[in-house]
Formats: sequence, C-alpha cells, structure tokens
Amino acid sequence: MSHISIDQLKPGMVLATDVTDTNGRLLLSKEQSIAHKHLTIFKMWGVPEVQVHQLGMARTRTGAFRPLLRLCRDVLSTSP
Repeated sequence: MSHISIDQLKPGMVLATDVTDTNGRLLLSKEQSIAHKHLTIFKMWGVPEVQVHQLGMARTRTGAFRPLLRLCRDVLSTSP
C-alpha cells in the first residue's frame, strides 16, 4: 500500500482505503479503480492524497488481480 498525492494518481490505480472529504463524507470506497472523473472530484473536495495498492497487488471487487492479469494477457498475446 502506498500514499500517492492526487497529482501523481493515475486512472486504473486501485484504492487501498476509503477516500473521504474533510468532513468525513465518503467520496469513493476502497478497492475501487480510479477513473479520470474521480481525480476531478478529489481535487474539488480538497483531498491531498490517497492510499493505493501497489501494482499487481490490488484485489478488485470481482476478486481478480487486474494489473497482473493484463500483464499475463499481454505476454501471452505476443508469444509465438
């Protein structure tokens, strides 16, 4: 798990913890994948940083390891 500033956050990263505004209102729950619209929302509500899973270690709501699966699919598609 890593702390990432909002400026370094990228779509596709997966939250390790819930993201709340300064009043404790839930903006996005943990295990959700970040979309571009979330970056805008976090900036609007003054969220300075979030905690994300390290690449390949994030478990999504479906239980799949998306980054790792993408890498495997890419490797297999380039194999002879």
